[in-house]
Amino acid sequence: MRCWDPRSAAVVETKTLLSEAGFPYIPGLLAFREAPAILKVLGRLSGKPQVLICDGHGIAHPRRFGLASHVGLLASLPTIGCGKSRLCGSYAEPASSRGSSSPLIDLPAAVRVILDCTRGYRLPEPLRLAHQQATEALRREQS
Repeated sequence: MRCWDPRSAAVVETKTLLSEAGFPYIPGLLAFREAPAILKVLGRLSGKPQVLICDGHGIAHPRRFGLASHVGLLASLPTIGCGKSRLCGSYAEPASSRGSSSPLIDLPAAVRVILDCTRGYRLPEPLRLAHQQATEALRREQS
């Protein structure tokens, strides 16, 4: 997990947790697999984030309560689900350039947060950096 300050465009804290998944991968039930580890890492941060961007869905989920919703509720944090693929709803495919978006649900505040966190890629920088961090940690563990 990387805490990122969009004003300075800098990582302000990094925490890594290698954890055995206690729930199998079942499409649509990612929260039961991922939320326990996310909550553990959140507990290790020196401060509480203002908002958490999850690599998964929130209310744009077939059950209207995806990973971002679960983690937000359990951690008492505002969360934004920023999934890489669509689970429900219809949309026009966004362009690959910075700031491109295609709303499933009109949430202007969430869009502003995500746009404030983009730096030349369609994915928000905190998610992009966290993915790099997780990949590096797994590579080190497997070496």
